Amino acid sequence: MTFYWVTLFAAIATSMAGQTLLKAGAGVADFIAQLFDWRTLIGLCLYGGAAVFYIVALRRIPMSRALPCTAISYVAAALIGHYAFGDIDWDEFHEVIKGHGPCNRDRMRTRTQAWDDGAWVREAATAHAQKRAAREAREAA
Repeated sequence: MTFYWVTLFAAIATSMAGQTLLKAGAGVADFIAQLFDWRTLIGLCLYGGAAVFYIVALRRIPMSRALPCTAISYVAAALIGHYAFGDIDWDEFHEVIKGHGPCNRDRMRTRTQAWDDGAWVREAATAHAQKRAAREAREAA
């Protein structure tokens, strides 16, 4: 049974290392470069390895005991994030929450475009509902 507990904590440690490397890889210029950054690639491999460790650990450890142990990773992630990547810029965070973030204009433009592009679907659904209601009214008469 000790082997499975060691495996569980190896899964937690490997997952934390993977998360840290994924965050470190996020500092590159664009998304494609981030995908092929060595830190991202190793982070993904570690994350996959952590999943394998977790699967092995769950063979003998009940989920009701294993899952609370993984909460250690949340505390560790907060500490690693604070000490390795610096404090959170709360002013920027609050501006993003208020809708003044760097991607807000793009997000709103995309949302408006999706609404406009979906007009024909809404019109077709309305026409179908009217046609169906008229048919049911004729059949009821």
